[in-house]
Amino acid sequence: MSEVKYNINDLHTLLEVGLRNNMLTNDKSPFHEIAKEIYSSTIDKGNPLTNKFYKNMKIKVLQQHTNIATDNLVKRSFDVETEDNIILIDDGQIQRTGSGYNPNKYSVTLMNAHTPRFKLYQDYFKPTGRVSDLALMHSTGPVGMKFKRNSTSNIIVKYTDRYKDKDINCVVAIVDIGEWSHIELNEEFENKEGCKIYKILYLCRENSNVTINRDHDNTNKSKGLNVIESQIIQFPGSTLKMNINGEGSLYNQDLTYIDSYKECGTEVTGRFDCHKDSINNVVVNVHHKDINSCSNVDVRSVLDDKSFSSFLGNIVVDDDAIDVKAHLVNKNLLLSDKASAVTEPQLDINTKEIECTHGCTISNIDKDDLYYLNSKGIDNFEATEILKEAFLK
Repeated sequence: MSEVKYNINDLHTLLEVGLRNNMLTNDKSPFHEIAKEIYSSTIDKGNPLTNKFYKNMKIKVLQQHTNIATDNLVKRSFDVETEDNIILIDDGQIQRTGSGYNPNKYSVTLMNAHTPRFKLYQDYFKPTGRVSDLALMHSTGPVGMKFKRNSTSNIIVKYTDRYKDKDINCVVAIVDIGEWSHIELNEEFENKEGCKIYKILYLCRENSNVTINRDHDNTNKSKGLNVIESQIIQFPGSTLKMNINGEGSLYNQDLTYIDSYKECGTEVTGRFDCHKDSINNVVVNVHHKDINSCSNVDVRSVLDDKSFSSFLGNIVVDDDAIDVKAHLVNKNLLLSDKASAVTEPQLDINTKEIECTHGCTISNIDKDDLYYLNSKGIDNFEATEILKEAFLK
């Protein structure tokens, strides 16, 4: 094989002719059984790209994109490999950088597909009918990080690519954070000229304090297609702060599903500044499964030129999850007549003993605010930038 062009709908065909090494065909993979389960589910129910879940996400852009598989792979060089305290993650690969890295200082163990304990995580994964299922079939193997109990760490996690290619890249990653730990993860998601699909599981163990700062790469965004699905499980007493920032890309999905148990605190903020033809889709689903938990979701987007944004927010509260406080906000500011946004708030409340609010808006620049700034000698461009920053902050 020198070069094969295909779109994401053709992945099953590539499996059948044996062109992809993955967890489905590798019976020694720790996730082989879940990959088989997902494959059977996908065959029975059709391609996940036809799921009505994607009706407002311009999914055809992802479906119609041409990917290229080739034997002529060129390995990239990484300047960051001379720096300390960076973890690089690619399909089936994980490594830490810098010769001075001290594992005791950062209290983290890196895991790859040969790590025996990986099979213990398979039960956390189930077929969803979404695009992230493809990652669990087509990744060459899972990778992960396990933080010790009572550890404190602040690290950079860079989701990158070892090779310069235009092939689909699938990543399955697990982040296991020990009890009573204080962990800050600074995530960077690189764009490539092609499609990247991620399935990431975060386990926030009892009484852990976790901050996730997620930045979407702004370089090569006109060529990048990304589907990032995060599954976060908050064990009792844990707190989570998740901050997501980006400008969209040729096609982008950032989907976050959170299970919140007893006395958990959850805060999710999203700030997106979209330009040109970028497409940005955000989903935040918080499921309160036990008592005395609270959540606050605040996602805001500014859209200029022909950019597009969709937001799906869902708060689910079980019938025995009393004394829950949940708040959901999505705001969108349109700077162009050609920009567009779709927002869908959803509530599934099964008990009366809670406090729950939600609000979603799509608006334009207030002409009175613009006029006021103009009257202070500020031109339209600078005034718009000021109002945009005020809106996002």
